[in-house]
Amino acid sequence: MIEENIKIHDRYKFEIKFNYPIKNKKTKYEINSYLFFPKTLGVGEFFNQNNFYESVQSYIRFKTPTVLLKDITAPDGIINILRKNFESLVRDFDKKKKKEYENSIKLYGVIAKSSLREHVELIIKKDNLKDIEFLINEYIIHSQNILEEYRKLRYIITVPTIKDETFSIYKYGNEYLSLLFNKYNYKLLEHIKNIEPVNKKFRNKLLELVKKETNYRKENNLKITVNENGDNSLFLYRASNLKKYISSLLFLNTRTNKADTLITQLVYGFAAGLSMIFATFVAFKSQQYFGNFTTPLFVALVISYIFKDRIKDLVKLWFNAKFRKRIFDYKTIIKHDDKKIGLVSERAVFMETDSLDEEIKKARIPKKFSLVQNGAKGEDIIFYQKKVKIFNSAVNENLNGVKIDGINDIIRFNVNDYLKNMDNPTKKIYLFKNNDYFVIKAKRIYHINLVMVYKDEKKNKVLKKFRIVLNRKGIVDIIDLNIKENSVNN
Repeated sequence: MIEENIKIHDRYKFEIKFNYPIKNKKTKYEINSYLFFPKTLGVGEFFNQNNFYESVQSYIRFKTPTVLLKDITAPDGIINILRKNFESLVRDFDKKKKKEYENSIKLYGVIAKSSLREHVELIIKKDNLKDIEFLINEYIIHSQNILEEYRKLRYIITVPTIKDETFSIYKYGNEYLSLLFNKYNYKLLEHIKNIEPVNKKFRNKLLELVKKETNYRKENNLKITVNENGDNSLFLYRASNLKKYISSLLFLNTRTNKADTLITQLVYGFAAGLSMIFATFVAFKSQQYFGNFTTPLFVALVISYIFKDRIKDLVKLWFNAKFRKRIFDYKTIIKHDDKKIGLVSERAVFMETDSLDEEIKKARIPKKFSLVQNGAKGEDIIFYQKKVKIFNSAVNENLNGVKIDGINDIIRFNVNDYLKNMDNPTKKIYLFKNNDYFVIKAKRIYHINLVMVYKDEKKNKVLKKFRIVLNRKGIVDIIDLNIKENSVNN
């Protein structure tokens, strides 16, 4: 089934990453997202499809292959794929082998990042001291192995046949790994500083890793480093570009087009034709009755022109009300190496509470006091749907020798448009204490409630709930409301 991860991306964006597992010949998924906004934000007044899609960014890529930290440099690990591609390039240089060499460096980088992240996240989740100490010790051993084994490969390509431009690809990978490992060294140092026995045992060891890597960067002329007295904009810029370069291996080519344009245009054409028939009929009849160039004829023509536009608009409104929820706004073709591997259809519509399924109503307001939870004015609802088809026969292949088992769909929602009608982020309130009163500040917040329903081709269904907490300055928090995952087989 679909897996999701939701997090704050920055002050104005939250990110949902969906993982679509690759199964049989063809895999189908459906994601129905219901966004509930307080009516005081006025979302219903300015919502339209164009505004909504402008606030949504979407990226589709292969899921990073899952590899344990210790297995990256194992005898049958990814390091051996890397070594073989280096040796093959030196033996017989050509464009194809150069591409394999470059892709294997990128693959090593993305797997190292994923393995480091998962290993460190596991350390952070643990509360057993022995488990934490074991995992940090593993981290220290294997992180150094990953760096050292990669750096040994330098001498394979230090030969006259490898030009500077090709050699620089290795250097980009090396610089990326250097920044990556120090990032997680610092993250661990931050985490353990409040765990006294662990901090005492590992703080100096982790600082030694940071020192060693910092010195390595200086010795190898990796000049973009953190400057205590500077704004460090160049550091962030360089780190961001390296990350994009290494991650580019996984990103898929997409082409997005308007969906069902023909049906919409035919209906709109019918509306225009119907309104024209009315206007022409009124003109003919008025001319017969009132004659040419008379004041009554002039008035009749003006009235017919007014009603002509209204008829056209009414037909469009009727069509949008009846059929817009069944017609997709956009279709995106997913390609890899010029081969079509999937299709994503999406639509966004404004909904009324009465048109919600009972399941969604109960998920949104599961308890009493719904008037208080909704606010006196109620809520505005945006329904955002995605239907995904993955052609597995086209995807079930190796990426430089590593099997692909899923596709990630990353969606970033920008909430900036929803902040303009919010009140100031703080308000003065009063506290009575010790027979006196005090003025204190309270934080004013708003909630966007998100209910998502996932379905697969077997009609398995999973419902998830989240709450995005905001104030006028942006996103404050994201709360997972799923105490227990509800799975239902229809």
